[in-house]
Amino acid sequence: MGKSGGFSFISLLLFIGIAGTLFSMAANTLPRVYECFLLRELADRVVKDYARLPMEEVQRRVKFELGRSRIAITDETFTILPIGHGYRVTVHRIVPLEIRIGDRTFAVHGYEQWEFVYEVET
Repeated sequence: MGKSGGFSFISLLLFIGIAGTLFSMAANTLPRVYECFLLRELADRVVKDYARLPMEEVQRRVKFELGRSRIAITDETFTILPIGHGYRVTVHRIVPLEIRIGDRTFAVHGYEQWEFVYEVET
C-alpha cells in the first residue's frame, strides 16, 4: 500500500495528534479565560449598580453571582474596597497556558501563564 492521493496514514496520525493537543489546551484554558470575563463583568456591576449598597449586601450579591456561575475564587482574586463614594474592585486571576498529556504537563517557556488584572472604581 502506498500513498493514495498524496495523503498518507502517518500524516493522518500526525494531524490527529496535533488536533488532539490543541483541543486539550483549549479545554483547559478557554473556560478559565471565560471566567476572567465574567469576573470583569461582575466587577463593573459592583462599581456601577451596587455603589450605594452597604458592604454586606454587596458581598452577599457577589457570593450569589459567583455561586450561580460556579466560579471558585480566593480572597486575592476578587477584592472589594470601599472608597468614599462607592467601591474599588480589583480582579487578579492567573490562567495557566499548558498542555496536559496524561500526567505530564507541557508549556512554552515564557508563556506558562496569562495574568489577568482588572481594576475599576466609581
